[in-house]
Amino acid sequence: MVNIIGSDEAIIAGFAIKLMEAEKDQIANIIQFAMACGLASALTEDEEFHNKEDIMACLPYIKVTKLK
Repeated sequence: MVNIIGSDEAIIAGFAIKLMEAEKDQIANIIQFAMACGLASALTEDEEFHNKEDIMACLPYIKVTKLK
């Protein structure tokens, strides 16, 4: 991690963006996108939100598993 400042806001923003775009039953995809937003934020020194390419590059590193 390079800079975790603002990562929490990035997660919330990503969750809100995907919640507006996706169907409510796609909660795993919504969570994955939100966490990718937080990861993209943490991997840079900037305290600004990142572009979609950075977020999409982080998606494969986020795995969502349903607990039983």
